[in-house]
Amino acid sequence: MCRINSSQRMPRYFAIFLILLVFAFSNCLIAVTADTPSVLLAPEKPIELRIGVLAFRGFEQTKRQWTPLAHYLSSELSSQLNRKYKFKILPLTNDDIDLLVEQGKVDFVLTNPASYALLEMRQGLSRIATIKRAHKKRHYSLYGAVIFTRSDNSSINRISDLKNKSFMAVHAKAFGGWWMAKKTLLEQKIDPEREFKQLSYSGFPHESVVNAVLSGKVDAGTVRTGTLEHMIKSGKIKREQIKVLNQQKTLYFPFLHSTQLYPDWPFAVTKNIEFEIAKNVTEALLDMPGEHLANELLGIKGWTAPLNYKPVHELLQYLQVGPYHEISKISIEKVLKNYWVWMIFGLFILFLMILVTAYILGLNKRLIESNSDLKKEIKIRSDLEKKLKHLALYDSLTDIPNRTLLADRMQQAIYTSTRESSEFAVAIIDLDNFKQINDQHGHHFGDQVIQQVAQRFSGLVRKTDTIARMGGDEFVMLVRDVNDVSIAITMLEKCIDVLQQPVKVEDKEFLISASIGISRFPYDAKDSSSLLQYADIAMYNAKRAGKGVCVYSDEDSSLH
Repeated sequence: MCRINSSQRMPRYFAIFLILLVFAFSNCLIAVTADTPSVLLAPEKPIELRIGVLAFRGFEQTKRQWTPLAHYLSSELSSQLNRKYKFKILPLTNDDIDLLVEQGKVDFVLTNPASYALLEMRQGLSRIATIKRAHKKRHYSLYGAVIFTRSDNSSINRISDLKNKSFMAVHAKAFGGWWMAKKTLLEQKIDPEREFKQLSYSGFPHESVVNAVLSGKVDAGTVRTGTLEHMIKSGKIKREQIKVLNQQKTLYFPFLHSTQLYPDWPFAVTKNIEFEIAKNVTEALLDMPGEHLANELLGIKGWTAPLNYKPVHELLQYLQVGPYHEISKISIEKVLKNYWVWMIFGLFILFLMILVTAYILGLNKRLIESNSDLKKEIKIRSDLEKKLKHLALYDSLTDIPNRTLLADRMQQAIYTSTRESSEFAVAIIDLDNFKQINDQHGHHFGDQVIQQVAQRFSGLVRKTDTIARMGGDEFVMLVRDVNDVSIAITMLEKCIDVLQQPVKVEDKEFLISASIGISRFPYDAKDSSSLLQYADIAMYNAKRAGKGVCVYSDEDSSLH
């Protein structure tokens, strides 16, 4: 038998002891590390997102006004995405905004509509919200420009009197501070570059133009709407010092203006921003309370869905500025020089097509002549049948479904929803104070307003939904497959939003609002007449309460 002496046994025990000690220490270290507070770990570096803002009131004031909005977005996005985000305000000028966006030095942009439209074409910006302002408890998202002179300047009383006079604007590229007024001047047959005695630019802020006109430095000038009222309210000037030229009157618009109204500033996202971030920023803006401190510092009431900026592109095209300036330079010589090969090839193909067409027509001439009368008669009858069917189912003024077609689609919706255990909503939309338009301007204007409102509503409905006119200024929207009434409310609130932009008829503009009542199938009723009745009750409740959209409840029925 082999024996192990004490000198051999001790090193082996000592090694086992060391192994156990190291194992225990490792487990303790892992446990301590897992329970160690986060302050001991390296802090997560926030993702910085830069908001470029056109500093039309100066860099410092721009930072002061917009930084609270950056703080709000930082907090909201960090909370929604569980990641630290930090928004930073970067003041921009009309001269550097395009370059900084192109270089990727800004992630979001807040600028005037013309600047946005140019960036949209050049840099692929996308608007996600539009500023919403308030005046006397009424919201609006439009603005224009005012052209003015001193009230004691007897030589200037209308736009045409500005010839051979000195004129001041804010900046050569300012939208509200020059381009709006320039378009109006050109429409009134005045070319500013040729017919003004002097055209100068003050630079931001807009108040500089007002001070220059009142001090006699220039004869007349232009600023964006609201500037004069702000200076009057703050005591810097008096209303009786100002004479407005080409003064316009737009229903429900509260400020002095001389030009057409355009959608207000958009909040836009660059093409480099991830969809998830843009989506959460959009939701944060639209959900932002109107009384939030950031909104109060900006003098706004929050944000609404992005408006249609087509009128802005039309202005740029009219003035031939930005990309439209390059388009205007295209000449026939350039086209011929660059595409002469393709043009010759196209003409050759066209010539061959003409020869083939002439040959086929010659072969079929006799057949066409013998059947022409029959085809004419068939076509006349077919067109008449289509016209009669269309007249029976569609409103003659707006060309959208009428009561008859609406009743049929509501009955189909009832059958389908009953079979599939689904739900749908019926909404009655009534235009507020529409009778005033007919009374003050005549039915000719009223009919055109109804037509334009119907076109806007038609652009909102899905293929499965229906917008119909009941008559007068009343519309009905059938919203299919609504499992949650909030979906219908959201869609119908868009009807109110699209009315934010005034309806233009000839030389007049009207601001339209609407009251909407909603009833639901099968909760409120299971037949079409009752659904319409309850939606009508809810609509009158909305009109009385001034809520815009109101959903029918059993309590409403007891009030009628």
